[in-house]
Amino acid sequence: MRPVLDSHLIHRVPTIKVFWASADPCSRKNLIRNGYVGNVFFRIKIVMMLVAGVNAGVFALATAGGVADWNLQPRPPFKARFAGAASLSLWGGIVVAGRLIAYNWFN
Repeated sequence: MRPVLDSHLIHRVPTIKVFWASADPCSRKNLIRNGYVGNVFFRIKIVMMLVAGVNAGVFALATAGGVADWNLQPRPPFKARFAGAASLSLWGGIVVAGRLIAYNWFN
């Protein structure tokens, strides 16, 4: 038997903030001055981070009510498995894109 997931933990997760809106203005200037904003891999990384945040938000909203029922089923529901696979894929892509920022082949 799998352990019961506490459904109250979902409500304790801090709100996701988009980094660009909360970043220090000096940090934004450095991103522009150092050429990161023009780098295609940096843009891909930022877009994937935004999509990963939306994925986490949709997952939290779509599955918040039925988490306790997951222990009664042999497998988690399709929405949960899809969100997990999307999250792993996105974060793997974020790591790869972050590593490729140093190699700007498109200038």
